[in-house]
Amino acid sequence: MPKSDSGRSRVSAAEVLAPVLAAQVTDLRAWEVGVRLAQPEATHGFRVAARRLRSMLAAFGPLMDQEAADELAEQLKRAAGAIGGARDSEIVQARVEALLGEEADDLDVAGTRERLSRRLEESYEASRQASIEHLDSPEYDAFVRHLEAFVDLPAWTDAARGRAEKVLRPLLRAEWSRFRKRTQRALTGTPGPEQDVRMHDARKSAKRARYVAESLVPLFGRRARRLGKAAERVQVVLGDHQDCVLTQRVLREVGEQAFRDGENPFLLGRLQAREAAAAADLRADFTRVAAAADRPSLRRWLD
Repeated sequence: MPKSDSGRSRVSAAEVLAPVLAAQVTDLRAWEVGVRLAQPEATHGFRVAARRLRSMLAAFGPLMDQEAADELAEQLKRAAGAIGGARDSEIVQARVEALLGEEADDLDVAGTRERLSRRLEESYEASRQASIEHLDSPEYDAFVRHLEAFVDLPAWTDAARGRAEKVLRPLLRAEWSRFRKRTQRALTGTPGPEQDVRMHDARKSAKRARYVAESLVPLFGRRARRLGKAAERVQVVLGDHQDCVLTQRVLREVGEQAFRDGENPFLLGRLQAREAAAAADLRADFTRVAAAADRPSLRRWLD
């Protein structure tokens, strides 16, 4: 990247963003192959790649054809949603195995493991089939062609040709402000379903702020990296919390079905209570990492 005598970059915003967008599309297509081959972590990788691209299109939309960027972001959302069910089943399966591993190994545990495994395996297979059907659909094929054409020759606005630091710093500042507002909102109220929704929204905002900050590390260096790390810490805690919420829901549904089948759902209820306690601990962790991410020294350079 060419530098001036003062060490400031002379490149335009478009020159900074174009290679990042291209690399992310390459990453998405690589993970797509992994999903088709049922490779470990491919579903997770595909979803992350899709979210990174959506974050870029949302945050930097004003620098490109807004209508095209919005359309691609919506298609990325649909693709990630179509792939996501299998990943959710994998997450719950891992948490359930960890919970059952701490229980005494008796017939009740064995029966509960079998019931949960049957439910999660059925969900995984159905979700995986839906994933492949979406990837094989004409809709997805048209989307990929559109995405690759867009990245090969982005429709930049005049603003994107401006000096990178001057153009991109305000957009990163706006993204960080959005993240802070969502985080503060999630900290309000009493624990319950409404706060769970706010925390999930804050998690999505943390991901977006992280990915946008990371995409600008080549331009802003250590300062952008620190923002990305702070957002990542919030994202991880809220991600674990969301996994607890999801696992509790599955345990509750399986317990209700066990009761209807005339079986004793006591162990399922105990596992659900343990997940609820873990979620409470994570809410406390969220307060701590949110405060660290909101410290003025972290964002002062954005002003």
